[in-house]
Amino acid sequence: MGVFAFCSSSCKKNEQKVSSVSINLPAVEESFIGEEKAYIDFGDNNLMKWSAGDQVAVYNLMNDYTQSERVVYTLSSGAGTTEATFQSEGAVSETTEQGFFVFYPASKVVNHAIGPRNSQTFDVPETQNYAYRQMDPTSLVMAAKVNNPHAAFNLKHIFGFANIRIKGAATKKVLSVKIIDKAFHLNGNITADIPGVDEGRLSSLISECANASNATAFDTYMANLRQYLQTVNYTSEPGDETMTLLCPDGGVSLKGADKWEHFVFTLRPGALIKGFTVEIEFADGTSTVTKYNGYNKDYCIQPGRLINFGITADEL
Repeated sequence: MGVFAFCSSSCKKNEQKVSSVSINLPAVEESFIGEEKAYIDFGDNNLMKWSAGDQVAVYNLMNDYTQSERVVYTLSSGAGTTEATFQSEGAVSETTEQGFFVFYPASKVVNHAIGPRNSQTFDVPETQNYAYRQMDPTSLVMAAKVNNPHAAFNLKHIFGFANIRIKGAATKKVLSVKIIDKAFHLNGNITADIPGVDEGRLSSLISECANASNATAFDTYMANLRQYLQTVNYTSEPGDETMTLLCPDGGVSLKGADKWEHFVFTLRPGALIKGFTVEIEFADGTSTVTKYNGYNKDYCIQPGRLINFGITADEL
């Protein structure tokens, strides 16, 4: 893996700037609901690879949280892989008081200052776009922290993912897929502690969700998760909340009764566990509704986890 590289000899000796950073994409844990396993051929479980033009925002955080440097770095090598190098002419200072933080993509960071609890605010878009065998790249948010400027940033996902797998007649073309959760706000802003700051607590929360065997235990988990993530606009009051995945003009063709087509959503942690509805609109004017009723801890959206839900040809 690459490491931080410093300015060339043209830089002043006393500046000590970090001009190049190494950043690694995280793997994603997959689980399956109700259907035989049929992986999306993600290879090493990575839902995306770095692409030319990708940018990250790197922060050098000072103790008073008011003098943070923020520099945007652009991918310089590693396109098509999960390990890449990013460079910037306006390099961030090497010396730090609170550590170095990185966010991907740079454009998704709502606030340009780090909060006093090492937190940042991100937006989960209400409408996302279909992308072949992955989620909408513009919906992704990842973050990391390092204290050693010679270490690579190992990104972690802020959000989780739901893959609505559909198989049906090849004559069917999907125009849109909607997820409706009556117990949770699927979209909006979320203020999250930066991954790496309290990994032990995050691991504990994920375990708590996995072991929540009833609705009461889940409510306790949600209260703890809300405190950890400092979720903005979260409500436990019933009320339809819809996330829409739009397909390209003309729709996305299904592959027959034996092969899945994948429609991947980016969702806020905690969603879906109390049941949800999937609505599918087809180009021929037909539609279908599939309900996942009742409390089910296996539905729980967690950071960095992809849950696969299968809708078979018999239901279309």
